Amino acid sequence: MFDDMSSQAFIHFAVFIPMKRLPSFIGLTNLKSLTLALFLSLDELPALDSLHRLEKLLVTCMPSLNTLPDLAPVKNVKSLIMLDRGTWCCNGFLGQCNLDHPMCQVHPLWGTPAATCLSSNDPKATPETLNLSGKCLH
Repeated sequence: MFDDMSSQAFIHFAVFIPMKRLPSFIGLTNLKSLTLALFLSLDELPALDSLHRLEKLLVTCMPSLNTLPDLAPVKNVKSLIMLDRGTWCCNGFLGQCNLDHPMCQVHPLWGTPAATCLSSNDPKATPETLNLSGKCLH
């Protein structure tokens, strides 16, 4: 979908509630700002490998997101904002699984189910992803 969109600089996708997958970001080589908000069923983000010029990344209200793509390609991002619940913050993706964390409970507004711990075979955060995600988590 984005293969021939190298001049695209800003994308804001919001309220695609039933969408489970996004198309590849390949082709968005000049993207500076990416906002992804309120995807209640989205369970995976595409790789960020072609987004080297990204300056702002906002990911919010994605309660079914168990992992993040490697953030190394966007390590120079100036604004990284991850709000509301994504089970990746407490299901073991970032290290220790902590299902007592409020972000892993049934979502109080959307009613999405409580998280479960990742299995030992599931992908874990890369060192760069740990570094960047640690800067945006409170």
